[in-house]
Amino acid sequence: MDVLNLAHGSFYMLGAYVGLTVLGLTNNFWLALIAAPIVLAIIGGSVEVIFFRPIYRRGHLMQVLLTFGLTLVFVDLIRWRFGPQTHSCQRRPDWTVPCMCWVSHSPPTSCSSFSSRRW
Repeated sequence: MDVLNLAHGSFYMLGAYVGLTVLGLTNNFWLALIAAPIVLAIIGGSVEVIFFRPIYRRGHLMQVLLTFGLTLVFVDLIRWRFGPQTHSCQRRPDWTVPCMCWVSHSPPTSCSSFSSRRW
């Protein structure tokens, strides 16, 4: 690949905020889980074609400068749209999480679902 990408964390952050936005608009977690990677694939492909391809032959310093600049732009766009505070989705009381037997080391007969309010 030979690409020095310092903006990978910013792409991850964009995916999280896309998922949070879809979840807020539709109140459907599974749709948000499907939509975020699709939107990020489109953004990543666009960034690849528009920004990365022209600088492949210019060396690693240009790639570092570009990806660091992309990080600054992505962070400022998120800060402009969502504000500087941390965001999270609210857990609804009717959501249930399946018991993971292999984590709790309990026998399979005792596994069941429990409410996420007990966390």
